[in-house]
Amino acid sequence: DPTLVRGMGYYTGMIFEVSYGPYGFSIAGGGRYDEMIGKFTGEKVPAVGFSIGFERIVTILLEEEEKEGEEDKKLALIYEGEDEFSEVIKQGDEFRRQGYQVFTVERKKKLGKQMEQLKQAGCRFVLLRSRDAQPRKLDE
Repeated sequence: DPTLVRGMGYYTGMIFEVSYGPYGFSIAGGGRYDEMIGKFTGEKVPAVGFSIGFERIVTILLEEEEKEGEEDKKLALIYEGEDEFSEVIKQGDEFRRQGYQVFTVERKKKLGKQMEQLKQAGCRFVLLRSRDAQPRKLDE
């Protein structure tokens, strides 16, 4: 937005803000401030910087977590070490488009223990690439 103005007078060039979805506030912002360092050092130093609003991000995360509730679709996409990783990523993207939150993890030797750890991490669905065509509930 070329009309964007930030509240700090030390910016000397491009400025930016980052916002998220339906929330009407920025969660990060920054820009160029080439002359600021020179005021302290006497040297001309090009500079760019940004700040992140952690409180705002926490607010968004808490509100988004409340929305998930029972519709939470965390999927563990388990791949074998010899799988082509670009294919794993493509498959993960397909499930993201279907609304899943996808975690790609390499299969461990003790699969039962790994499944239990995934369940504790909040995964409700699993897809073992070597044998599953579609995600299944982790409890099955």
